[in-house]
Amino acid sequence: MSVHSARSALDDRIARLRQLAHADTRLEGVLLYGSWTVGEADAHSDIEAYLYIQDDRLADFDGPAFLAQLAPLQLAYTNMYGILAVVFDDLMRGEFHLTRPVPASTRSPPGKGRCTCPDPTTPSCSTEPADSPAPPDSWPPFVHPSR
Repeated sequence: MSVHSARSALDDRIARLRQLAHADTRLEGVLLYGSWTVGEADAHSDIEAYLYIQDDRLADFDGPAFLAQLAPLQLAYTNMYGILAVVFDDLMRGEFHLTRPVPASTRSPPGKGRCTCPDPTTPSCSTEPADSPAPPDSWPPFVHPSR
């Protein structure tokens, strides 16, 4: 597999995640992080995201079933840090934090390596260091897929 096709696969997977997030009313938002968010993804890059799930739906949210809609899973397990780690059928890895939404008073704007939307060219994605000053209203703290 070439580097180009691997990046295309990651781009496609992230586009599919965005579609699923918009369609699934249980999700309050998605926060991507890692090499893709700063334009440094390559043939070995994985997909990393926080999935913010409504409080009353978190307990019954089936993460592996949700992620299998992105691509067939070969492996899914929750690691010792509580992160859902998956391996898709094309051997792309993924790490997904399934969590409740963060209270607005504790949210911070994105910084280097964090992206609140699945498109690193949008204004809510930053390649500046995480401690760079930014006006708090210049971007949403996370994407709300259903609004």
